[in-house]
Amino acid sequence: MMKIRVVTLAAALLTGVALNIRVGNGSTGAQDKSSSHEKATLIDTNKISEKQRRHSKLYKDYSSGLPSIPDQIKSGAPKVCIQSHTMILYPTELDFRGVLTELACGADAAVIVKVENKSSQFTDSKDFLFTDYEVMPEEILKNNPNGPIASNSTLTITRPGGFAKYKGVPVEARDDAFPPLKVGDKYLLFLRYIPESGSYQAVSSIASFEIGDKKATKLTKGNFRVAGEVNDLDAFLTEVRAAINSPCQKK
Repeated sequence: MMKIRVVTLAAALLTGVALNIRVGNGSTGAQDKSSSHEKATLIDTNKISEKQRRHSKLYKDYSSGLPSIPDQIKSGAPKVCIQSHTMILYPTELDFRGVLTELACGADAAVIVKVENKSSQFTDSKDFLFTDYEVMPEEILKNNPNGPIASNSTLTITRPGGFAKYKGVPVEARDDAFPPLKVGDKYLLFLRYIPESGSYQAVSSIASFEIGDKKATKLTKGNFRVAGEVNDLDAFLTEVRAAINSPCQKK
């Protein structure tokens, strides 16, 4: 069943609706070339950490009600590929400074990080995957007053989707609104705090930006335009800092 709700611009940046589309057991339709470069997590359901157990319950919107991944594999599936997309009802064109201000005001923290490690696991319903990324902060643009981030600490960022093997069978789950982070790469992330685990998740599908030597690129894939968007890294970070220092409207 698909749940749809109409939202305003401010809410659109922070909320979404997950639509799950199953791709046949043997199909590669949900796969992307990037998966061939990812290291698959070997899932052992008897070895799940308490942090992962808590995070597995965050992805109820991704449950389709169809057979679980273990059940599909038990029935003989040679591989399982699942494609999902978080639909957020954006206006046709977004204002770049407005987007950054909404993200900055909605985020508990904004941090430039380098991805050190990652591990995928089943969601609570076991019909989708999520991935916990271990990241090292390189620059803290906005800190979390309820749990200050130290520059030399390791953070856990949880995101939908992942690439794993279960009982030797490849499993891939993807949400193009939340593309996977790559180990070794750098990102600017606008984050929401998860106090139950001391971890973080993106405040929205457009809250993650890949950081290159001289360029910043938004990760999400969506049918919308951003007016006034800048990709030059220095100019981008100047806009981000201005947004963080801008007053937020009371809700």
